[in-house]
Amino acid sequence: MLATGTTAFARIDSFKALLNIDFTWLTGISLGIVLTGSIYISGFWCRYFCPLGAFLGLVSKISYFKLRFGTSCKYCGICH
Repeated sequence: MLATGTTAFARIDSFKALLNIDFTWLTGISLGIVLTGSIYISGFWCRYFCPLGAFLGLVSKISYFKLRFGTSCKYCGICH
């Protein structure tokens, strides 16, 4: 640092090194869509883009255990 005036890691882009992401216009648009969708729709990423959410959605269709409330449901919203 004394000789050059910068730190040893100043040339390493943290996003490229850690996440292997190049911020291009496509990445910026995608990030904007996800952030905007997250403002208006609860769980936007999990509902529409998350691969784990898609897998769990498919598996839940064939689940042996299902919640059934019948006439005792008071629509409190806890199960959602």
